[in-house]
Amino acid sequence: MKGAIAGDILGSIYEFDNKYKTVGPLGDRWPGDFALLNPACFFTDDTVLTCAVMQVFNSYSLVSDTAFADALRQFGRKYPHCSYGGRFLQWLAGDREGDSLGNGAPMRVSPVIMVAGETAKAFRLAALTAVPSHSHFFGVWGAQSVAVLGVMLKNGEDITKYAKATFAIDLAKTTKGYYPLEFNERSTGTVEPAIRAAIEGSDWKDCIRRAIAMGGDTDTICAITGALAEARFGGIPEDVEAFIRTKLDDFLIKTIDRFYERYAAPKG
Repeated sequence: MKGAIAGDILGSIYEFDNKYKTVGPLGDRWPGDFALLNPACFFTDDTVLTCAVMQVFNSYSLVSDTAFADALRQFGRKYPHCSYGGRFLQWLAGDREGDSLGNGAPMRVSPVIMVAGETAKAFRLAALTAVPSHSHFFGVWGAQSVAVLGVMLKNGEDITKYAKATFAIDLAKTTKGYYPLEFNERSTGTVEPAIRAAIEGSDWKDCIRRAIAMGGDTDTICAITGALAEARFGGIPEDVEAFIRTKLDDFLIKTIDRFYERYAAPKG
């Protein structure tokens, strides 16, 4: 989803240099009204692999894990210098099985939210996007939790009780309560705080600011938060969309536009 891509781009500059983590919580001003549209922002693997998932849905009516594997490899090799995780790079090179439990599965799954429409289908499609490279229980868990809860947010449902009962995700802690979040590339260290930011913010940008302020694997947390916030609020701000389009090449833009032409609900 555009929200995932925007979150990735806006969070990119904080992943290894999060000054909002070092200055400490801002009291009643949490998370602070800092600027988001920084010229130094760039897209990373979260964007590339989200677009790979979009490409499969653009190309096939009936999808398979093989189709997702092929697209992930195609996009990963087309954009080789985008901060992929070590295990994913080994999988990409054919040197290991796709058994990662990392947050690469939940970061790229968001197109399923738009395609599925209901939770049962989201469970199935999310697993298909994950298993090529992230077949570990927690890899699939991460993808399914983001996709299923995203569908519920898109449908205007409260997710708090369902998240705890189905995925053992406790959303009682606030984003400020997660601060300072240590860098963690596992699904289990990323998904819960990202979801919390998406349901806590007053608008899309506020959700992203909360995701950044917590710390951690910032671009991926922001990618997950951005997708879920898009589902919750029905889109991303126009200035954010215009900004991220300046950061993407024509191939990625065409992939995104084609996906939205096919799957976005008509307005009005």
